Formats: sequence, C-alpha cells, structure tokens
Amino acid sequence: MDIILFQGLSRSLCCVLIVISLKLFPLLASSLQMSGTFYLYGIIVVAGLPIVMRVMPETKGLSIHQINNLFKDGDNLVKEDEEP
Repeated sequence: MDIILFQGLSRSLCCVLIVISLKLFPLLASSLQMSGTFYLYGIIVVAGLPIVMRVMPETKGLSIHQINNLFKDGDNLVKEDEEP
C-alpha cells in the first residue's frame, strides 16, 4: 500500500480521536468533576507511555539526516553497536 494512504488514515484517526475527546470532555467534567477528568486523561497518557517507548526508535546522537532516513525507510536503521 502507498505511504500516502497510511498518512491519510493516520490523520483521519487523529481527527476522529480529537472529536471524541472534545465531545466527551463536558460529560466527564460534569460526572467526574474537573480534577477527576484531568486525572483520567493523565492515567490514559501514562498507560500509553510504554507503548510509545516500545514503538518509537531512539534518536539520541543521530543527525537530522539519519533521523529523516529512519522514518522514511526502515532499512536505514542505525544499529546500536555502530557509530552514527
């Protein structure tokens, strides 16, 4: 499949999740109070952190060109034991 299709699907999913979040906020704020709503959002973010840490590659010590290649094509990954 074409990368443009995946970019479009990713963007669409992001927009749908933003709309869901905006529609749920008033309901959650009235039922959980404002502090409970933000605690719930914080818990969701903390729960998603291990997934992001596992999926996203490490870019420390890489040049901007290497990072660009890393996200453009998975074959250009720098091995951890190699010098950048």
